[in-house]
Amino acid sequence: MKRRSFLASVAALSAASRNATGVSAAAARVAPAPHTPICPVNNEVVNVRCAPYSAKGDGIADDTRAFTVARSASNTIYVPPGVYNVHGFDGAGASIIGAGRGVTAIQGDGDLITNAVEFNIERVTIRNVKVRGKLISVGPGPDTGRTTFRDIEFGMAASHVYADRACVDWSFENCRFNDASDVSRYIKAAWALKEIGCYSWYNLVGLKVTGGMTLVSIGCVYEFNSSQAIILSAANSGGINNVMFQGTHFESNGNANLTETVRLETVVAERIRNVAFNSCTFLALKGKEHVYAYAGAGGTIARISFRDVFASERLMNSGFSPTLDNVEFNVGSPPSDALVVESLLERIRR
Repeated sequence: MKRRSFLASVAALSAASRNATGVSAAAARVAPAPHTPICPVNNEVVNVRCAPYSAKGDGIADDTRAFTVARSASNTIYVPPGVYNVHGFDGAGASIIGAGRGVTAIQGDGDLITNAVEFNIERVTIRNVKVRGKLISVGPGPDTGRTTFRDIEFGMAASHVYADRACVDWSFENCRFNDASDVSRYIKAAWALKEIGCYSWYNLVGLKVTGGMTLVSIGCVYEFNSSQAIILSAANSGGINNVMFQGTHFESNGNANLTETVRLETVVAERIRNVAFNSCTFLALKGKEHVYAYAGAGGTIARISFRDVFASERLMNSGFSPTLDNVEFNVGSPPSDALVVESLLERIRR
């Protein structure tokens, strides 16, 4: 089934389910899920609340087995309004589609969705309840291919997404990341990583990547992350190459112990090169500088550019190592599209 057709059928099912039971989207945030779900008639998508899966979605029962059995029947699982307790669900090859963030919630203690190889998740809230763990994780192994996260509300966790291997063609679109006590997103090696219209706030670290090529952040906001918003730490063979922050807003990141907004660092003889900040804003710094670059132990950091960037405090550290070169600045007044960034910030906050 084509994705567009599938999403249309899911929307119809969700609306029918709410209308049949009188449960509105707002009420579903606090009320149990409907007891009589509307079940699809095709075999390409399964409703986790339908027999023989029969998830409760009441925020009390453990629905892990229902998700596992549903996954054995189809790669695509529709999760209607409700609160589903899940832990240790094997997400390899699965596609989980909810009825909307704040309407469909997946929760539990510790690690919730593991082995998320070539995985897709959309339109849900996902969070820990008491014990923090990794909400979605991928352990060591061979490269994992296309994985998508769309319209997700990530809540309380140690890490929201933790990938301990090379990740190829991963994308985060219109996601919110809040309350990660460690790093919100850790990716060992990112190849073609995209973050579009995402909001990261009140985490320890927003995003950490230790290798890869072609990383893009477009129209994202990083705010009140208590250590760094971004860490690019070249620790894997090949380093980190070709990174672009476009229309990205950084505000109130770091802390009084001189941490920075963005950290660029090399380990051993690795390299970071071609990092561009275009039409970005850096505000309310709590550390020493917004961008800190360190090329250690023979490492190289090269070709860093700032174009149409506004920074309310010190933008970058001075006293560069001889291996840090080609830093280009074009800063001053707020960029012409600063109002667009602020508008995006207000929309995401709502």
